[in-house]
Amino acid sequence: VTDIVNSCLQCHGLSDGEVLAGPSLHGICGERMGSAPEYEQYSEALTSIGQTWTSDLLAQFIENPESVVSGTTMAWAGTQDGKAAAQVAELICSNAS
Repeated sequence: VTDIVNSCLQCHGLSDGEVLAGPSLHGICGERMGSAPEYEQYSEALTSIGQTWTSDLLAQFIENPESVVSGTTMAWAGTQDGKAAAQVAELICSNAS
């Protein structure tokens, strides 16, 4: 789990509005994919989906981004550890305050 979180933190901040190479992960669960106003470099593949991030959807994305968003530009290739992906998604989704 720590390795996955550390990989996420290479490009994503956890604080509200903390933009690095990618958007902040703060409060993304419950938000529409590709909708953080402070980040303007979302791929069309991500913004055109129109889904809302949930813990389950985020876990699927962490496990295999391309299977959730075909054509994603995110550099993370995924993990074969579905349990760890679910745990990371829960950590991210709990980071809303």
